[in-house]
Amino acid sequence: MTRLGRRPWMAALCMVVTAGCGAAERGRYFFTAGDGVHGTEMWSSDGTAEGTVMVEDVAPGAESPTFGGSARVASDLYFVVSAPSRQLWKTGGTPQGTALVRDFGSAATSRDRTLYTPTGLTGVGRRLFFRLDDGAHGQELWLSDGTSDGTRLVADLVPGRAGPSIGDLAELGDRAFFSSSLSVLHALYQSDGTEAGTFEVLRNPEAFDLTAAGRSLLLTGPRSVLRSDGTSAGTRTLKTFESPWSVSFAPVSTATGSRVFLVAREGLGAYDMQRNELWMAEGTPARTTRLKLFEGGDSAVQLMAAGDRLFFVVAHAALVAPNTLRFTSELWTSDGTEAGTVRVKPLPSGVQSVARAGGRFFFVLNGGLLSRGYQEVLVGNRATHELWTSDGTEAGTQLLHRSGWIERLDDVDGALFFRAGATAGDPQLRSLDVWRSDGTAPGTVLVRAFGAR
Repeated sequence: MTRLGRRPWMAALCMVVTAGCGAAERGRYFFTAGDGVHGTEMWSSDGTAEGTVMVEDVAPGAESPTFGGSARVASDLYFVVSAPSRQLWKTGGTPQGTALVRDFGSAATSRDRTLYTPTGLTGVGRRLFFRLDDGAHGQELWLSDGTSDGTRLVADLVPGRAGPSIGDLAELGDRAFFSSSLSVLHALYQSDGTEAGTFEVLRNPEAFDLTAAGRSLLLTGPRSVLRSDGTSAGTRTLKTFESPWSVSFAPVSTATGSRVFLVAREGLGAYDMQRNELWMAEGTPARTTRLKLFEGGDSAVQLMAAGDRLFFVVAHAALVAPNTLRFTSELWTSDGTEAGTVRVKPLPSGVQSVARAGGRFFFVLNGGLLSRGYQEVLVGNRATHELWTSDGTEAGTQLLHRSGWIERLDDVDGALFFRAGATAGDPQLRSLDVWRSDGTAPGTVLVRAFGAR
């Protein structure tokens, strides 16, 4: 049961970039699991039972480390653990190819949880960039080449302990770009990994989120979406949404195409007063057009590009009793035109998560959702999750697998990998096995079974 909290007047923007999947995993599926002998550790799989192995027993025996962020760099995975010191590891997917990169130490008190913890891990070429507060410089930009000596501070942008507030990191070409804020100053920086090659590109009057989109960057602020080639002269505003209310932005996905789908949302707390507009931007303000208006409790959510199409879910909130809302949903798709923005299929319940693999769209249904006051509860069959796929047609929207719980959907060389198993009360006691799917029911198969984690 999740408390919603009171909803103020607000507007939100979600976005997704189409054509291609820049985040497709290469070669192996990485996940954390416990096998009943070891604690929860990092594992990898090539899609076979024999090729599913624990890469390292970071906390020997039955103990479990705490896992933080991770990122792909070429064919390797970098990941952060607390065991209990903050450590950066690298693995190629086998025990022999796994090594501790650097141990950053431990925070002295619980208030210092962010100290020595790498965050915002982002692969750029064959190097890893990340944020780190090492206790001496504040939060600054760091990089690693996979060795302890090659893991270092890039530049001390604000000398001393205070440091700037470094936000999102993104890869564009062979450079790392990142947002940074200091007091009321908000700027976009670029870095080639050297102190001299780390500098401010432009300033923005508002704080912004940063997302890579093919050969450009997307900057989303409280009301505007900007596109940039990484230079001040090459940055332009795609769309500014006028609103008397505060606006927030939520980047949903990254990919490699030239089209950007936007959802601008505004409304009072009541769902039936919300207004959603689906927009498509094709590189210039003149080619930024509205595709669809959703009103009366309909919200466009869970945006995901698969192939050359956008898929999204329209969630509907209906007042079924005093102070009680029932949530239903529909699957929609768009080819970037008003006529081609259509409903695919009504769905029997809410959507838990979405993913893409091999040019296909996948989603997980999680049972109906009911809201009484500001409390959300599941209704219907709470013990069942369903994995579905869609090609954008009703006939091509099919059930693939049903289980008590489904999560961690990832694209590995065009195949979908996921975790599934029966629930056992406490979510930490779920038995989650590794599965793989080629987008067909017969091709959705168990890779390896695991015990309780």
